[in-house]
Amino acid sequence: MFYRRKVLLSLLKELDRPVNLVELQKLLFLVCFEQVKPRTYEFIPDKYGCYSFTIHSDQKILTDQGYLTCIPNSQNKIYSEIHLNETAINGVDIDLKQVDKVIVSKIASKYRKVTTRELIDVVYNLRPLYTINSEWLTQFTPDKDFQKSFQNVVERINAAPHALYTIGYEGLGIEGFIQKLILKNIKLVIDVRKNPISMKRDFSKSRLMKYLGEVGISYVHIPEVGITTEKRKEYLAENRRTELFTWYEENTLHNCGDSIERIHGLCAEQNVVLLCYEKNPEDCHRSHLADSCHKNFIDMDIKHIV
Repeated sequence: MFYRRKVLLSLLKELDRPVNLVELQKLLFLVCFEQVKPRTYEFIPDKYGCYSFTIHSDQKILTDQGYLTCIPNSQNKIYSEIHLNETAINGVDIDLKQVDKVIVSKIASKYRKVTTRELIDVVYNLRPLYTINSEWLTQFTPDKDFQKSFQNVVERINAAPHALYTIGYEGLGIEGFIQKLILKNIKLVIDVRKNPISMKRDFSKSRLMKYLGEVGISYVHIPEVGITTEKRKEYLAENRRTELFTWYEENTLHNCGDSIERIHGLCAEQNVVLLCYEKNPEDCHRSHLADSCHKNFIDMDIKHIV
């Protein structure tokens, strides 16, 4: 069993009560807030505050496996109740590292009896970044420091330089990836992979488009500026990356004037990012595409998100 799922189950066991879907997200956020990086889960600022797609996926998987039971709420599904099936987890190893045991026990003890509304207030005040897209922002009780912190977050995002950015999702989870985009005020992701399918399912086209839409980021795919899998294998199998990029510039970029002009137009009034896989932009064709964009349109500043 994945360790993060053990954390989820251990929290519910310590709480010794059902939680609704909103509470599950908020309580696990509080657990992760106490952890030293890397944290068990990462979060995005969603319409209900901090939210993790991975928690939602884990909850559904654990329900399908019989460890949890979900009792639907007919009025609003986000208040559906999650019950731990004690019998099902008997004999299952959900033991945690000592440091996480302490954190889970602390959070369970501190917030066992709070209401959903009180829990939202705690989390919103703790990290204003995660409230910037919330539909509940006007309904919670801010503390005296909240407004200043919230304004600082908004100003930081709005101050991100206007540029054509690039990013690789290697080593990133979907929530951490999206948070990087938000902090650079990215409004559009341009997928420059030839084939937008990934072994990391969250970064395959349809799922990625859905997740980006949750935070108001648009998505377009421009496959003609990508490199085929076959061509990549041909060169990279022999560690001929430099030759691959030379081939790319001569055989692909040379014929991509329309796409480069399109990227320039998309970048004119908003922050745009070129998406591919490799963490290091120098190891990825996206840096050569970005350089070509800059050469053709000198007003396009290039910045790499790492």
